[in-house]
Amino acid sequence: REELLTRVKSLLRIKALHDEVETKSLLLRNLFGRYVSADVAAEIVADPGRHLKLGGDKREVTILFGDLRGFTPLAEQLDPQDVVEILNSYLKLVIDTVFEFTGTLDKFRGDGFMAFFGAPIVREDDPLNAVRCALAIQERLARIAFTKFPEIRLNMGVGINTGVVIAGNIGSERRTDYTVIGNEVNTAQRFEANAGPGQILITGNTYKRVKEIVHVRELGLLRVLGKQEGVLAYDVLSGVK
Repeated sequence: REELLTRVKSLLRIKALHDEVETKSLLLRNLFGRYVSADVAAEIVADPGRHLKLGGDKREVTILFGDLRGFTPLAEQLDPQDVVEILNSYLKLVIDTVFEFTGTLDKFRGDGFMAFFGAPIVREDDPLNAVRCALAIQERLARIAFTKFPEIRLNMGVGINTGVVIAGNIGSERRTDYTVIGNEVNTAQRFEANAGPGQILITGNTYKRVKEIVHVRELGLLRVLGKQEGVLAYDVLSGVK
């Protein structure tokens, strides 16, 4: 009897620990699900020691910056609640599309955003996924309509660059951000700043990896702060050749 009770108590403790682990895993997956797709979140939770250690490592990623064009002066004329509803519709579209193409959502900057492809999970088609993601966002953004404001149309400029960065958890044990850091990030942001409404500008580094798939128009060299020489720029016209 005593031996049976001991075994039952042991099994109950194991069951309680198992339930606790399952609860924490679900919490982590829900948390990471705010930044990456559900599949990527599951991979991170399955091997947190590999993906979530403090610090970073060098890796090649493709960085995507997007920003609405002409929205700030428009927002100044609207009720703040209406502005929030419009932005939420736009950001939901962005989040869903980034996750659809296995990207990681880094941050929002007002009506702009940053995402990257190739961290924490690396895939061979990361550059192509980034370009396809940008094309999909532009296409879907053109179809967004607001019943209350039928005259409003949202337009976005996009900049994409591929290069070696430091990717990882930056911060302290109490507060970290999973992000990418380096000059290649600045280049992507600079390309976005030069993109017109509805335009997707990619660097030569990205073009080399997607040239067999996408139609582009070469624009020549674009001056980028921090680089002595200009960076070759391409305007993405369409997706699949």
